[in-house]
Amino acid sequence: MYPLPLAQGNPQTPSDATIQKWLEGATNPASLTFTDRQKLLRRHPWPESDALCKETTGLSFDQLTEKAAHSDPATLTYGESWLLAQGTSGVLANGDKQMLDRVRWPAPARAAYDAALEAILSETDRAARANARVALARHRDGYWGKRKEISVQDRRNAEFVSSWPWMHEVEEMLAADAEARWGFVCFRTAYGDDAQWEHFKTQFANGAELSLSMLQSARSEFWTPDVLLGRWEIQFVEDREALEGAGLHQLCLRFRRMREEGRIRAGLRRDVFLYANQASIQSSLDHYPLPDRGFVVAGDPEHEPGKIPTYLHNFKGNVRVAFTGVFTCFYARLIPRGDPEDDPSMIRGNRQSWDVVFLKARMNREDKTYPPASQNNRN
Repeated sequence: MYPLPLAQGNPQTPSDATIQKWLEGATNPASLTFTDRQKLLRRHPWPESDALCKETTGLSFDQLTEKAAHSDPATLTYGESWLLAQGTSGVLANGDKQMLDRVRWPAPARAAYDAALEAILSETDRAARANARVALARHRDGYWGKRKEISVQDRRNAEFVSSWPWMHEVEEMLAADAEARWGFVCFRTAYGDDAQWEHFKTQFANGAELSLSMLQSARSEFWTPDVLLGRWEIQFVEDREALEGAGLHQLCLRFRRMREEGRIRAGLRRDVFLYANQASIQSSLDHYPLPDRGFVVAGDPEHEPGKIPTYLHNFKGNVRVAFTGVFTCFYARLIPRGDPEDDPSMIRGNRQSWDVVFLKARMNREDKTYPPASQNNRN
């Protein structure tokens, strides 16, 4: 995400012949070939550049240019704005890297390039590129602004799980069902102060969205977590009479009943639930604002008191999870009970059993909350 349009090593300066061609093209655009024009637009080689545009946006460069010229910049995606504003030189393996070095060229070379580029642009091109630059700045400012709000360790934990396919599996699930959401059921078990409860929900949402904003994809430089951000959900369950002060076993029974009766929204996790007790709600008050963050408690719905002797690491069926870890590390790494890979001691393929998640949480000596510092959570 956010590839840098800068070449490495010594400056790659255009040849004298290329500069002369640009000077001629500035006054006689017809003298510039199709390939010359694509190089000026940083879309060389062609048709590889157009193929990348179609793969990323679903549109050819001509179609994307027409769209962007007549669109509100706020509607342009990161990939669309990047390709129009920066071209493909920096992202294609065989891209024209010389064109990334413009800022280091001698002044006469830069002037010749700028003049030739200006000569070949249509009014539609200019409008599209202007809108793309506005959109790209918005995307970058948004990302870097959020990056400053999250702690280094929370960001690194989110980035670490970005290299696995779970995000795309969630996207595929959402694409198959327009009504589905992804996320968790969360029970409220403390009912003392409604204002505190609303604060907890707000801080939870802020932490979840902040961590999701840090996700990147190994599949594409242009992937953004927009789909995940737009369709995550926490299905809060409030029932003062039945849930006030409820213990873990009672919550397990309630969740299993909801699951059996089909009362969990499509797409939400059915192998884990969350709950907010007074300690959780208080954590949102004590650890505020971000990057300081509170926690929610995650429960194993298959837990039974009689199973405790079979657990490892003093796990007792639940674990605290930081707001900024619930929808990233915890969602991606947990091996639920009954999974083919489930084993109390299991760390497999970067996934972790309930017992291991609990062990990792204990590494945070201050609050015993998952995930621990990134360097302690690499396996």
